Amino acid sequence: MASALLRKALAVSVLLSQVSNALHATIQERATVLSPPATLPGSWTYQGCYTEIGRTLNGATYSNDTAMTDESYISFCSAKDFLYAACEYASQCFCDSKRVPGAALAAKATNCYLAYTGNATEPCGGPNRLSVFWSGQTGPVTNLGPPKWVY
Repeated sequence: MASALLRKALAVSVLLSQVSNALHATIQERATVLSPPATLPGSWTYQGCYTEIGRTLNGATYSNDTAMTDESYISFCSAKDFLYAACEYASQCFCDSKRVPGAALAAKATNCYLAYTGNATEPCGGPNRLSVFWSGQTGPVTNLGPPKWVY
């Protein structure tokens, strides 16, 4: 009985060691800082790493599990005349001309640590984190009517 207990304890020790090594590797991976490209299509600029609120951008979606890059999804959103493009989970793209109210920058830029499926050097969001880009354009503005107009 003592030897069976000792074998179980040894097995648990080995398992904990493996988990510890995997956790260490994950922490090291997250510590790697990926930077958005200095040159983007047209007038697009990087806005930062945002916390996903439900669905922060609701206009259109695009997914590419093998070749997602900044250029591919910015081109997708731009062709549809959206003002914002965002990437999440390394391969998912979202577009819209406005952000959902409450969307905010993540506490740390390093929260967007997953690399694109098509470019391992650039960030494409993370779990519930979006790498957000803006076209540099402004959308249509609602005309509120003449000043001091009352209905």
